[in-house]
Amino acid sequence: MNFDNVDVYDYGHLGLIAGFIKQVGLIDYIDHVIPKTKPCHVSHGQAVAAMLLNALGFHSQALYLVPEYFSDKPIDLLISPGIYSEHLNDDVLGRTLD
Repeated sequence: MNFDNVDVYDYGHLGLIAGFIKQVGLIDYIDHVIPKTKPCHVSHGQAVAAMLLNALGFHSQALYLVPEYFSDKPIDLLISPGIYSEHLNDDVLGRTLD
């Protein structure tokens, strides 16, 4: 066997939390209840998922540090494809909380 093309990620407990969020449809539900009013890379549901993962990640960073927290996490697998850590800034998360 050739394992040169294998990527290994250590999700820790974040994988369980992300799986639960996806299984119950939390992101879609929040996006249905609170639709986006401005064009943005991150929906409200995705922002809430990011805040939950941050809060339950045993690091619970302040909102302005969330991009740094997710800088070494596979966001495309934990939340949604196409989202990068810089998209999860305090402006986006703050708008969701408003």
